[in-house]
Amino acid sequence: MPQSIGSAATAVAALVAIAALIVSIWAGRRVARKRKFELLLERIDREAAKREDAIRAMMGRSDRKCEALQRQSDDLYRQSAEITPRVAHTEAVRETAAEAAIGQGEAVAAHDVLGGATRD
Repeated sequence: MPQSIGSAATAVAALVAIAALIVSIWAGRRVARKRKFELLLERIDREAAKREDAIRAMMGRSDRKCEALQRQSDDLYRQSAEITPRVAHTEAVRETAAEAAIGQGEAVAAHDVLGGATRD
């Protein structure tokens, strides 16, 4: 019986050692997977930070470009507002000149009719 107890103890010890080895390998792999996951998260955080800085820079450039275009639009609007009265004045002068020319033509025609002049 002592031999069978010794054999059983040896077998149990071997089974415990094998179980401990399996648990140790499993735990080691679990720790490795956890570390890989943590490294991946750190890398994602770094990439996100880089992209955030790039997006902020791009938004700043976009804002500056938009402001420049807004200033240009305002300048063009002011120029248009200055030109509109001048165009209206020019049109009025041209219309007055055209009316005067028509009036002179009618006066010349009336003069020719009244004076008896003939045209060749």
